[in-house]
Amino acid sequence: GENNMTRIGIIGAGGIGRKHIEALSGLDGAAITAVVDTDPAAAQRAAGSDIPVFTDLAESLPLVDAVWICTPPSTHRSLAVSALEAGKHVYCEKPLASGMEDARAILAAAEETGKLLAVGFNMRYRRGFRRLRELIRDGTVGTPVGYWCHRIGSLGDDGYNWRTDPVLLCGMTVESLSHDIDAVRWLFGEIEEVHAILKESRADLPGYDDNACVLMKTAGGTAATIHASWSSSLGSGSRGVVGSNGAVAMEGPDVWTVSGIRWRTKGMDHEKAELFTDTLGVESYRAAGVDFLASLKDGVPRAPTGQDGAAALSVSLAIVESSRTGLPVRPRP
Repeated sequence: GENNMTRIGIIGAGGIGRKHIEALSGLDGAAITAVVDTDPAAAQRAAGSDIPVFTDLAESLPLVDAVWICTPPSTHRSLAVSALEAGKHVYCEKPLASGMEDARAILAAAEETGKLLAVGFNMRYRRGFRRLRELIRDGTVGTPVGYWCHRIGSLGDDGYNWRTDPVLLCGMTVESLSHDIDAVRWLFGEIEEVHAILKESRADLPGYDDNACVLMKTAGGTAATIHASWSSSLGSGSRGVVGSNGAVAMEGPDVWTVSGIRWRTKGMDHEKAELFTDTLGVESYRAAGVDFLASLKDGVPRAPTGQDGAAALSVSLAIVESSRTGLPVRPRP
């Protein structure tokens, strides 16, 4: 009945907000009952004719049980804390915040209110990433020695993008590498130390790092690298592991798409491959949403949690610090 229906408010009607609206529409046991955006026209376009729209979070709160925060990172703290203190559960897009003080304030509010807090690391729900993790976790490639994540592409200059807005920008390392950092933690455990070089290729946007070269030491002893670019005219994506008994690689034609996974162990005559198309479509957002909604029903937190968000942010900030100082840095969650 109606009592079992989780009422969802979508905060932020930009690209990622619209993606979550598509992902959550038509799910059993949940309904989107509010869309909030400071731009009423954007809210209306995203909501369509059926869902009430608001320009202010507070006005929407009586209509919802949980909110999906889909706004730029610098706004997350005030929105998340307000929603949590109003007794609402929060699904927050990554990164959890743009600074640790904000991240800790959000975690504290979740702790004090006992409400559930999740962070939108939807890569954990993608077929390619799950298969990669399986081949690592089941021992197929042996002990993981090194992991690489290589992804280059162009952020594109087609119209307004908050990522290049001087007021809202937080750079690639905090915003986008959060996905890759979370993947390393999910695959290999905590990141103990980072050494990094970041480059800014746009003189008009100080503080906008759009190229990164990062070396990480994980608790389990696996070395991990991230090479990423938002300013590359060519696109490509590759992630994989060299292990003591074999190797596995997941590859695709651009920053996010995965077109297959291949692996070979020392005893095999030739590599095995599984081909599939795992685009950054709506499926992983839906799977992440379904998982969070299940948490709300049974009260059991499911990763990725606020702690995962704070841990990833602490690594991003360590990367920024390492690039600035030229020294290895230990993340401070």
